[in-house]
Order: sequence, then structure tokens, then C-alpha cells
Amino acid sequence: MKKNLLFVVLATMCLMGIYAQVPDTTIGVDITGDAIVYAKVQLNDVDGLGVYNSGISLSQDSVKAWGDASCFVRFSNAASNTQNPGGIIDVRNGGEYSVMNEQISFATGQTFHIWMEVAFTAQTYNVYVQTETGSSPVKIFTDAAFRKTDPTSLAYLSSVRHTGESVNTISVLDYALTDTIGIRQAPSSVDIAGNMPAFSFYPNPVQDVINISGIENISEVSVLDCAGRRIMVISRVENNGINVSKLEAGVYVVSVKLANGKVASRQVIKK
Repeated sequence: MKKNLLFVVLATMCLMGIYAQVPDTTIGVDITGDAIVYAKVQLNDVDGLGVYNSGISLSQDSVKAWGDASCFVRFSNAASNTQNPGGIIDVRNGGEYSVMNEQISFATGQTFHIWMEVAFTAQTYNVYVQTETGSSPVKIFTDAAFRKTDPTSLAYLSSVRHTGESVNTISVLDYALTDTIGIRQAPSSVDIAGNMPAFSFYPNPVQDVINISGIENISEVSVLDCAGRRIMVISRVENNGINVSKLEAGVYVVSVKLANGKVASRQVIKK
């Protein structure tokens, strides 16, 4: 049966000690062979402490526990990280997190480009990372073993964090299936975000009104809370602005749908 590769937009599963994002945007493919998944991510320092135990994953089903992920790229400088302390991006290799090739450090507010090159039948993956100022991708791990073995497909791309150690999250700003590694190469297959135009929200964090910049012809805007509940749906967006003054302080996801049906989401912090 055909499954869709799904991007995940915010659901909290505190009993499992993990926070993940839940399905929002789909395309009509799943990964059952060789594939390259690209993601552009940004580190958000919500509490000002700069501590992370977060990452992005590929999985067969929705991520409800750490063991649900087959592929995982981690950003952790939390006290529990005794394997690779010091703020180094590492990769899940079977039963442990490892750094194999070059080390790339991370800090609050930084943006990274990540490619997970999956060999589905072999149940291994390579990981490439490029900093926002870097000239080319760096291969940080070769042939990492799947953590969750024998998936029927890889259908979910998720951003997750450990709820017990940090509130700081990783936003997925862009993501795609591609046949090449390198941000200067245009994806030759399908853009998971549906070729959504580049856009941004400002200010972020926000107090009263979020302005949407870079897109027109918005048909609907939804605001989701940290449990994935739609708490606001705006069908008429005036002057590309959304009034969120009545929302409580916290982290939300704002999902924008265009008149042509394309959808993309961004994380917003309400002060």
C-alpha cells in the first residue's frame, strides 16, 4: 500500500520523554530504495540557556519514542550526552551516537543544511552537513546503521527533542527529496514542501501581529499548539498579517496554505 513521506509539525508526547512534529505536508512517495533527503534546520534557543538534546529523524511511522527513528542526526550538548559532549553534531549508528569523519560544532541560532543519503536495502545512511557560511557539504558519517531496523519504508521526516532536558527546538525551514548533495544543485525530483515560495514570519518572537513576507494568494492560515491542536484558523488574511495577541506565551506552528493547495509551516514563539 502506498504511503506518503510526511513532514512533522508539532505534537507533544511527554510520557515518552520526546517531543516530535506530526504530519502536515505530504507527497505521493515513500522511501523503499536509495534516496537523499535534504533538510535546512535552525537551532532555536527558547529559554536562553543554549542547551539542546534535539535532532531530525527519518522513520517508518510517527516518532513517539527514540527507538522509532531509523536515521537520526543529533544536536546535543546536554549533560546526558557522555558519548560526544561539547556541542558536536553526531549521528545515530545502530545502538549509539557517533562522530566518524569531520567534526562540526553547533551553537544557538545557527542554520545548517543536512543531507541523509539512504541505502534502504542495506539499512545504512551517509550524513552530510553544510554550515550556512560553508562552501560545500562535509561528510560527517559513512554507512551509519539504522537504529530501527527492517522498516517497510521511511515515510516520516521529523524534528524531535528530549522533553526532560531542554525546551530548545530545531526548526525545519526547508526540506526536499533530491538526487544530488549540495545546496547549489536544484532538486531533480520532488520538493516535499510542494515548491512553496520562500517566505518568513516577522517579528519572531511575536507579541501581537505576525507579518507574512514573501508570498501572496494565501487561502488559509492555521495555528497549532504544542499538542498539535488547531487553535486558530484564519480564512481571510488581511495585509498578510495574523493577530495572535490573545494566545498564551509559548511555541506554536503556523501553517500557510496557498490558493493552489501548497502548504508549508514555520515555528513561531509567542511572547
